[in-house]
Amino acid sequence: MNLILRRQAIVLAVLALILTPFQAGATAIDPGATAGERQLLFSPVGVEMEIEEVVGGIDQPIHVTNAGDGSGRLFVSARAGTVWIVEDGHVLPDPFLDISEIVRDEDGEQGFFAIEFHPDYTTNGYFYAVYTKQPAGANTLARFSVSADDPNQADAGSLMELLSIPDTIANHNGGDLAFGPNGYLYIGTGDEGGGGDPNMHAQNPLSLFGKMLRLDVDGGEPYAIPSDNPFVDDPDVLDEIWAVGLRNPWRFSFDSETGDMYIGDVGQAMWEEIDFQPADSPGGINYGWPIMEAFVCYPEDVEECDMTGLTPPILAYSHAGEPGVREGCSVTGGEVYRGEAYPFMDGAYIFADWCEGRVWAGYQDDAGEWQMTQVHDSFINWTDIGMDESGELYGTDLIGGRLFRFTFTQQLMPVVTQLVPGGALAGEPAEVTIHGENFAESAVALLDVQELVTSYVSDTELVAELPGELVAEASVYAISVRNYTDSEPSEGVPFLVSADSFGDDAFAGVWSRTDELVADGVVSRTWIWGPAPNLAAQLEPYAEGPDGWRVVLYFDKSRMEITNPSADSDAVWYVTNGLLVVELMSGELQVGDDAFVQAEAAEINVAGDPGDDAGVTYATLAGLRDAPALAEGTLITTTLAADGTTATDGDLAQLGVRAGPLAVETGHRVASVFWDFMTSEGPVLEDGVAVDANLFENAYFATGFPVTEAYWTTVEVGGTPQEVLLQCFERRCLTYTPGNAAGWQVEAGNVGLHYHAWRYGE
Repeated sequence: MNLILRRQAIVLAVLALILTPFQAGATAIDPGATAGERQLLFSPVGVEMEIEEVVGGIDQPIHVTNAGDGSGRLFVSARAGTVWIVEDGHVLPDPFLDISEIVRDEDGEQGFFAIEFHPDYTTNGYFYAVYTKQPAGANTLARFSVSADDPNQADAGSLMELLSIPDTIANHNGGDLAFGPNGYLYIGTGDEGGGGDPNMHAQNPLSLFGKMLRLDVDGGEPYAIPSDNPFVDDPDVLDEIWAVGLRNPWRFSFDSETGDMYIGDVGQAMWEEIDFQPADSPGGINYGWPIMEAFVCYPEDVEECDMTGLTPPILAYSHAGEPGVREGCSVTGGEVYRGEAYPFMDGAYIFADWCEGRVWAGYQDDAGEWQMTQVHDSFINWTDIGMDESGELYGTDLIGGRLFRFTFTQQLMPVVTQLVPGGALAGEPAEVTIHGENFAESAVALLDVQELVTSYVSDTELVAELPGELVAEASVYAISVRNYTDSEPSEGVPFLVSADSFGDDAFAGVWSRTDELVADGVVSRTWIWGPAPNLAAQLEPYAEGPDGWRVVLYFDKSRMEITNPSADSDAVWYVTNGLLVVELMSGELQVGDDAFVQAEAAEINVAGDPGDDAGVTYATLAGLRDAPALAEGTLITTTLAADGTTATDGDLAQLGVRAGPLAVETGHRVASVFWDFMTSEGPVLEDGVAVDANLFENAYFATGFPVTEAYWTTVEVGGTPQEVLLQCFERRCLTYTPGNAAGWQVEAGNVGLHYHAWRYGE
């Protein structure tokens, strides 16, 4: 019977996000343009986030940050106009700052929003705040100083307004500020408020609303304009403007490692978005509001709009669905994780939704596409995600009055890369070593869906016991690994169960033709394959095989292969035996016609005792593949040492071995004794009948073409040194021992054993 492989259907779900290519006008930034320069190492597989309450009892906490002064303190701003210090897990009794008398917080989106410490705070004591002030709610940027006498007290009297923007509508006040890597202060402003930007501020170059501003707070009083702001030479645009087209940027931040900017811009009715600005941006970006909301035209009943020069977000999520089911309705921008406690989170941008309490990690996949994965779900109204001095993340809970520390775990999906052995006999128990990655100590192997008794060896190796009753029928099963009881298993690796030791009639037929008569004692001659298969038939990866696998069967002397089971099973090349010697010499493990996995050349003795230090290895012979061929008929007297050096011993001429036919494909000659063997006749089985015929139907079928010349070498056999002639072919290495009995002078080496040991480490 021909083994028919049971195909496994693998369905890949691909979500393609197609963005309109923006054209001339303000520069459109390609969010992936500097992906190669950024270090976004994060993989979302198995990542979960937990929250740990640090402190509670703060009235409407809205922002958290640190002073960068080495004190380890956290500063939590409250909406009414106070800033509290959290130190060693406790809130200090007196506020760091209290300007509640001048802060207007009567309407839902007004209040005190955030503080930012000057990069030279330890020297100058400056910090900055944004808030809506009494009486009318003007959007205000102010500078304060820490008290000269008490590091836990700010000097409220040091207030100096840098910027105040009159505001006639209570909502959409922006409310965040941050120093960039260049030392300039960035301020995000909302579009003043009202649905749909009724006053058309976001696209108005003479309005500070709906913008990202950039100020040089060290260059003048109250501030100076950086000379490289994008519109300083344009009289029709305000000099402070760095970027336009924002609706309500509620939290933005800079990646502390790369300098890239991430902006959480609150949407109108359909989408929430994360905008991006690479560190090398010249500014002048237009993020599209209110022409666009996220990736689509605004309002939603507008089917077409002019997106020329607009820069889309890198990430967006929808308002669709009922509260509690929808993804969210108001984004809270976050931070790129660069802490040390959770290295697997490095490069992940952590952000949240105020309405639904969800927290996501944004990242770029291997193809450079931006993706987001949910890492936490709660009922918390997140108003900020900030960090401490070591880069660990915290979140503020407006309604609950709490500050939380974010902690992360990663339960990596296990990956099975190799099974040893890769097959078994039906009804017989087997022990299978499973190689792979990310195995947990609680990992359990599965045969299809049946759990197996599994022993944990390491995070890359498991041993599973396979009961005979689970494999009573010959078939292709799948072995996978599940790390935890409720977790998803890895992708399964096929495991072949055969009815008999050959697994396929074609394998049995090839073996029987030359070796069954030897096994039955009818003839006395060298084994071509070996007395019997060493292992049950198994599957090995091969790109051109069905589902990427082919059936193989190992013997002492070689390995049989069936790559195309749908071909003519009677053809001489239906069963092949692989270029095993080439792989052992080169270290290139072949997994497809043109696919290889690079390993090391095999330091395994080609002939004789495995432990013989003077034995010639495959790695040694690899250095002789380019040696020139001898002239036809030349007596072979060249000797080979274990270190690859050759010499001439004239006494060997008396053995009469000559250089025979040239294989033009490889440029080497076949030694006469080996050519006589490869073209010899003798009793073979054909259709179950012993007949005299060529031992090989094709001279090179079993051996392949020669890849070295023939050399005399000394090998130990059972501890006794013997002089043998050695020549390697693509598929096997042959030896000639003049002192052996007739029929056993030419032998095929144990390349099947050697190759299996090299490939599987056993």
